[in-house]
Formats: sequence, C-alpha cells, structure tokens
Amino acid sequence: MAAHYPGARVVRLMTSYRSTCEIVELAARVMPVAGLVAVQRHGEAVRFARCGDTVGVLAAVDEAIARWRASGRRTLGIIAKSDFLAARYAELIARDHELVLLTDETDAYPGGIVVSSVRLAKGLEFDEAVLLDVDGRQYATEADRNLLYVAVTRAMHALTVLYRDGPSPLLGEERPR
Repeated sequence: MAAHYPGARVVRLMTSYRSTCEIVELAARVMPVAGLVAVQRHGEAVRFARCGDTVGVLAAVDEAIARWRASGRRTLGIIAKSDFLAARYAELIARDHELVLLTDETDAYPGGIVVSSVRLAKGLEFDEAVLLDVDGRQYATEADRNLLYVAVTRAMHALTVLYRDGPSPLLGEERPR
C-alpha cells in the first residue's frame, strides 16, 4: 500500500479484541499470523466432538443449542463450509429449533440461532459458534485453511468444533481427541 501511495501512513492492527484467548489460540494453529496478539480475556475451552454421522452431528448441535440457551447469550452461529451444506443442515436443525438461514438474499442480521456458510458468515460475529464437519474431507487444502480460519474467528465467547471421524489436520499440532 505504501509503495502505491508515497507518504501514506500504514498501520497494522494486530490486536484481536473479538474472541477469547482460547479461540484465538485455535485460530493461530489454523493460520499463524505473525504479531497477532489477543486481548487477555479468557473463556471456555474450545469444545471438540467426534460425531460419526449426521445423526451424531445433529445430537451435538442440539447439545450446543441447549448450552447456548442456558448461557443467556444472544447469538449462536452454526457454520457449514458451503451454502449447500448450510441449507441442508438448516432444514434438519429447523425441525426442532427456530432459526434463520443466511442466504444472499438475507438483508438483516437477525440474531438468535443463525445457520450460515463460511462465505456468508465472513464479517459477522456470534457470541457462540458451532462449526460443522471440520474433518479432513471438508477442510484439507490451503484454500480450506482460509475458510477454516474465517469460521473459527466468528466466535467471541464459545466455540464448538464438530467432526465426523477425525478432525481436520488444519486444526494444528494439538489435535483434539
């Protein structure tokens, strides 16, 4: 930027105010950002859950929704990798819970339970987030690393990461059990 605008002052913002230290630590394992520092605000440990299949994923989502309701927090983002997967999961979750599916036509951020793709969640923040299908099949490439980083950093206070058989290797060295 400075090369194109001589005399411009470039400022790098390197402090994360959004998420707890626990969430920022996971984000740093997914995609290290040199010099990024989290405000010292601790919260719950990131939850990881092996779900096996769609029935297991939905059961884990139900548990996450129950925890979110008990917490009294305002927003819960349920985030899938693609628009297609977000729509399919929204159909299934909506059988038991009132929610909003974010689409390209959504013109307001409604709060409550929101199901979204990573693409549509970018730029939003949720009190809590649940990431769906974070395994090696869904998140394996460098492009997927960018998507996973965006997904992880949507959560402010609590984060649940669900995977089917094994967690994505993009989650870094300290893999969940």
